[in-house]
Amino acid sequence: MASQSRPKIRIIGIPTEAETHFAGQSKAPEVLIVGAELGDNLKNAGYNVSVESNIFTRTNSSSSARTRNDVTTTALWQSSIKTNGVRNEYLASAIMVEIYERFFALYNQDNGSFDIRNEFPLVIGGDCSITPALLKALSLLYAPTPTYPDMAPTRLGIIYFDGDTDLNLPSQTGAEGSSGMLDSMVMSMLTQRDGVLPWMKMVAHDRDDRALVDSQNIVLFGFDPLQPSPEHWTYLLENGFKAFKRPSVQQDPVGCARLALEWLNKKVDRVILHFDVDVIDSGEFPLANYPHYAGLGLEQAMNAMRVFLGDEAVVGAIVTEVNPNNDPSGVMVERLVQGLTKGFKARNGV
Repeated sequence: MASQSRPKIRIIGIPTEAETHFAGQSKAPEVLIVGAELGDNLKNAGYNVSVESNIFTRTNSSSSARTRNDVTTTALWQSSIKTNGVRNEYLASAIMVEIYERFFALYNQDNGSFDIRNEFPLVIGGDCSITPALLKALSLLYAPTPTYPDMAPTRLGIIYFDGDTDLNLPSQTGAEGSSGMLDSMVMSMLTQRDGVLPWMKMVAHDRDDRALVDSQNIVLFGFDPLQPSPEHWTYLLENGFKAFKRPSVQQDPVGCARLALEWLNKKVDRVILHFDVDVIDSGEFPLANYPHYAGLGLEQAMNAMRVFLGDEAVVGAIVTEVNPNNDPSGVMVERLVQGLTKGFKARNGV
């Protein structure tokens, strides 16, 4: 297969951990991309692969945070008390804006370097709070542009493949189960449900200033049904969210993944896969930043992953919450890269 005819993947590293519980996730892009040779594995699977190993080091961005001395340092974890119900709020919010602006600049048709419609962006985080900023950028990038003036607006959907529902709010206290960490509020930001802060709405709305997510363009997949609080369950049920809980996925990961895509593909034009490694049981595979002991088996998760990545409607993926500090030998990271590679092989018919 000639290089020009190969499908394209662009691996984009976002080494941030400013919005999470523990240090270490900022190492994940380098460890997966360089150490575990993710790019080389995907090339061997038949892809034309390009790598942006650290989005914060690009120089073609007009982002607001680039005037700081070291954006990558800003994205690192630090101990913080709650401000407005969110730990490390100032830096966390600034980094979300930075991620949105840099990713959008990467692909923006006016001055960006690449075409989002002709390649698959594979984002390696970093903590999972990168997803709202990325989904906002993607919603704008899939809008009609001077290059594609006749293209109809694209309705994006999301497979939320995660061990949690991430519906915490800044107003919730520790007694109510809220740590104040932004990565536990991702779904609240995406849906803009009552109780999110004004800046959360600014970094998580679509081209029409609406919430990026509602019950008609997302499937929650693989979470522990005992994890959401009663208030979170009430929100999901009253608003009719589609969900495949961990026990169902354990019984038939391939079947559930196919059903999730079948349901979502009837409602949206393109799908983004959000994959938080904490959906995998930490007793078997403790690679996630925050441990979950009621998760899927690694093989179950990777079987579902192959279905998702094998579907042409899925046009981008975001991998989050990998903490290399939990894997000093690198064995788990290598297994994760192998699982991702098998998924892309399924997509490429290899």
